[in-house]
Amino acid sequence: MLPSLDFDILRQVRTLDPGLMIGPVVPPARPEYPDFEVDFYSIHFTLATPERVKEAHAEGKAIHVWTVNQPDEMQRMIELGVDNIITDQLAVFQEL
Repeated sequence: MLPSLDFDILRQVRTLDPGLMIGPVVPPARPEYPDFEVDFYSIHFTLATPERVKEAHAEGKAIHVWTVNQPDEMQRMIELGVDNIITDQLAVFQEL
């Protein structure tokens, strides 16, 4: 699995190894999505909306959110149905 901010790298990797899962890292300062086939989106949690999650899932893509450290935001991400929550606070997450 390869997440990257660099869309050119993702395109090259897709060409070199079509079987490797690739996905863009999408920061809030540059909320751009690639115009080529990816397997997942790694987005800042502030970009996660019900519409975005539904759209990605309808396309067969996973949503990974980062970096979710507050319990209320963790709960919101769970309720949104994201596929992966990246956190620095594992113990807090496990309590949920």
